[in-house]
Amino acid sequence: MKKTIQFQLIALAFACFNTAVSGAVAPTVLKTVDKKIVFLTKANPGRVKIEGMAKSEDPSAISVESVLQGEFLTIKTVLEMNSLDTGIELRNKHMKETYLETAKFPKSEFEMEPLKISDGNEQKFKGTLTIHGKTIPVSGVVELKNSEKEIEVALHSTVKMTDFGIQQPQFMAIKVEDEVALDMTFRGVK
Repeated sequence: MKKTIQFQLIALAFACFNTAVSGAVAPTVLKTVDKKIVFLTKANPGRVKIEGMAKSEDPSAISVESVLQGEFLTIKTVLEMNSLDTGIELRNKHMKETYLETAKFPKSEFEMEPLKISDGNEQKFKGTLTIHGKTIPVSGVVELKNSEKEIEVALHSTVKMTDFGIQQPQFMAIKVEDEVALDMTFRGVK
């Protein structure tokens, strides 16, 4: 009897050790809905706003993989660059063919480092962004709303086109600013 209790205690300790080492919590891949990516920049003179987004009617334009493991959320996004639309066809053509070179670089990717989540939380994030074949570290602010059934995510960051080897668009006397604001929003259903 004494040996049985000792064996059970050893087995219990071993199980607890394995649980602690393995992370214990199985990852949950969230179903992504209402995904949207928007960019905003300005052109001078006149500080004209130029806004674009991935076409929402194309569900394959944005692929978001969000995984919840315990209290940590990871996000990986792939964007089909040809899905970007500024609302002006000629500007779209120049943006895609001359500057983004979407035939050569058809996709961009974002990967966020694991982030601890909590309800109504706004915090800083770090990750990597690949555009135009070049990967650079990025950071920004993420707003999270965590409920029992879903997590709402809003990421905000700013990048420079020239960091990715993209020349600043210019037409006659109008030049687009180097800095571009990026926003990504989605809901992950648990």
